[in-house]
Amino acid sequence: MRTTYLLTLLFLLAGYTSFGYRYRALLPAVDSSGYYKIRLTPEINAKLKSDFSDLRLADSESHEIPYLLNEDQPAQAPARFKPYPIVSKNYLKDSLTQLILSNASGDKINNISLQIGNAEVQKTMSLSGSYDRQQWFVVKESALLSSLNNANEVSEIRLINFPLSNYAFYKIEISDKHSPPLNILNAGAYESVTTQGSFSLLKSSWTVHDSLQKKTSWFHLKLDEAHALDFLELDVSFPEFFVRNASVYQADPIHPGRKKLVQSAVFTSKSAIRLDFYGLRLQELWIEISNDDNPPLKITEARACQVSHFCLARLEKNKSYELQFADSLLPAPRYDLKYFQTAIPATLNTLLPGMPQEVMQAEKQADTSYSLFADKRFLWTALGIVVLILAVATFRMMKEIK
Repeated sequence: MRTTYLLTLLFLLAGYTSFGYRYRALLPAVDSSGYYKIRLTPEINAKLKSDFSDLRLADSESHEIPYLLNEDQPAQAPARFKPYPIVSKNYLKDSLTQLILSNASGDKINNISLQIGNAEVQKTMSLSGSYDRQQWFVVKESALLSSLNNANEVSEIRLINFPLSNYAFYKIEISDKHSPPLNILNAGAYESVTTQGSFSLLKSSWTVHDSLQKKTSWFHLKLDEAHALDFLELDVSFPEFFVRNASVYQADPIHPGRKKLVQSAVFTSKSAIRLDFYGLRLQELWIEISNDDNPPLKITEARACQVSHFCLARLEKNKSYELQFADSLLPAPRYDLKYFQTAIPATLNTLLPGMPQEVMQAEKQADTSYSLFADKRFLWTALGIVVLILAVATFRMMKEIK
């Protein structure tokens, strides 16, 4: 019987010390009721589970407030048509159609779309470019226009791809030797608009160790705590031209003291150096760079970045709110709000929460006469005593049985 009581007490104490969120972050007051974007700072994300399932939003009366998770990843909007003015259109009888298009802004482009009246025909064309309409340079020597047949409209769009260029004028010449000219209605280009997204710079330090004997360099990045790393950017000032193989490692969680390969990469002066990790949680990272017989890279800057995360929620004026998180046993919430995402305004004011506070410490600061039974040190000490008593009782019981 005594053993049963001790076991019950043991489980109650263990449950008390293991359940419940460990941190909270206070939100600033809002001056009007409505929906807001609450930024989940790197300090908060470092203490959340990777799937954010342990995050809760509550008011001062401990009422749970529904929210939607959102991340500010770069996004590509639907392609839009940008027209190019037709400066001139000439039809040379029994010879060719000549169009000159203007790219006055000097944009770098690699395609032009022609809107052409439907025609069952096959024609060849060429494309050249110029900065002054005097001297022309070849861009595409030959291309085929055929099967101009749109079943739903009286015209068809034909895309002409070519090497990236930035001429102020483009000349299209279409051969009309074997048939009358085409009815060209419009010209332009479809361009995709990509939003940059936003991110936070993680607090970090880094060092580089060059080994001339081994012909390698080791780059070591250390974050202030374990964070979800989305990408790392490196700036190199020397040499001017380079192509280097690199291997990226993190600490091996299974074998302490060892490194685990994350990915392989090639660093080249032809493009910016960026390594994508897509939320990989780590505190330290190593990059081994193979120099062969070349001088080591001179790395001048390293930026460890985390894509911005938010939760969207409706908050009321004259109410106080807080984020609650770091409960390892809490399942992901299920809110009806996910069915009404389109009803939430696209542009919202952003709130920045305060720094995470340990719940027990925050309670002690708010109430100087806190109970001894709310002190974790007391609870763990008591738990240790109970375990010791239980061990002694079990030993005596086994001795009596013998």
